Amino acid sequence: DVFTSGDVVGLADDKGTISRKLAGRRNQRKASFEVAYKPGNLQAVAYYKGSEHAKATLSSIGTAKATKMVPDKKLLSLSKERDMVMVDITILDSNGQVVTFANREILLSVSEELQVFAIGNSAVKKTETIQMRQDEVAVQVVDGRARIAVIPLKEGKGFVGAFCEGLKKSKLQINVKA
Repeated sequence: DVFTSGDVVGLADDKGTISRKLAGRRNQRKASFEVAYKPGNLQAVAYYKGSEHAKATLSSIGTAKATKMVPDKKLLSLSKERDMVMVDITILDSNGQVVTFANREILLSVSEELQVFAIGNSAVKKTETIQMRQDEVAVQVVDGRARIAVIPLKEGKGFVGAFCEGLKKSKLQINVKA
């Protein structure tokens, strides 16, 4: 279904136009299409009084190719009580899309300036807290995503590396100040 304030919707795949259907008020501002799945892109273009009004594209997710880590900040302070950084970990395809069906274990290497304090993913009701310092931590990625909390231990340039067999590695620098 394509919902639009336009009056006509055209649907196209990578090879060209599949179909055009009326939307508008008479059809509750919706155009419905039945299309067999095939990998690639599917684009809906809405028209209003003959002019292009809006468009949206859906793309198939490919196979897992890389890990990616994105922190909410890159600087921690030893003087701030309970300072921590939250790091989102994702598994991506070759187009940079999250592979939502990826359920894999990722091994994190952690430099001496940092400690992974907690681990979470969509399969657990609460985050798991890690009680002791570890140079290597295993994280279960569920539905292509996981999250870790990192705390400072020592001043300097800290690093977290993410490794998973068959995937491109990622590395993150988090600076720790006194």
